Amino acid sequence: MVASGLHSDRGSMLFWLGDAKDKPKNTATVNREFMLDRTSTAFDWNFELEVLVDPMRKEVGFIRKRIDMANKELKPLGQSCQKKEKEYKEALEAFNEKNKGKAQLVTTLMELLTESERLRMKKLEELSKNVESKP
Repeated sequence: MVASGLHSDRGSMLFWLGDAKDKPKNTATVNREFMLDRTSTAFDWNFELEVLVDPMRKEVGFIRKRIDMANKELKPLGQSCQKKEKEYKEALEAFNEKNKGKAQLVTTLMELLTESERLRMKKLEELSKNVESKP
């Protein structure tokens, strides 16, 4: 296997890997900035500038990936939470309606008991008068 390169007119270098007969198939153009040879000062400077611009690039990328993963995990949990909140609100509304109905029944019961007690007292008074009026 042979690895070699040729300079072309446009200021780039052609590289290929493989036997000499495979040259046309396996060629790629590489900009001069990324060539690693004796005159690679442009690459070194670009690398230095890139490090100065974002020295925490890898860490930032890693944290962003973790945030994306957390968002993916949170999405179904949020949907589940919203569904359960809706179910809770519906159950609470049904409970409140039943409780209101119960309160109305208790009020009606109290009114009936009061009326019943009043009628008993009236009947007792009548009986008492009848007993007292008879000699």
